[in-house]
Amino acid sequence: MKETGNDIKQSTEVISKVIEIKKEKEKPTKPEHKTEKGGVLPKTAGNYLFGALIGLVLMGIAFGLIRKARLTN
Repeated sequence: MKETGNDIKQSTEVISKVIEIKKEKEKPTKPEHKTEKGGVLPKTAGNYLFGALIGLVLMGIAFGLIRKARLTN
């Protein structure tokens, strides 16, 4: 029983040490993406998906019109 009590006392000491160690460690801040000379990189995201969807819609409309024209003749 005495050993269990000592183990509990030691565990609280270990836990407090771990908490202190975690408090000391700070998360590093993420650096901004920069070029070698220090300039900020440009935003290069394009609207490629939107353009592709418009193209698919136009192809669907053309397919429907051609099919309709063939069926009416």
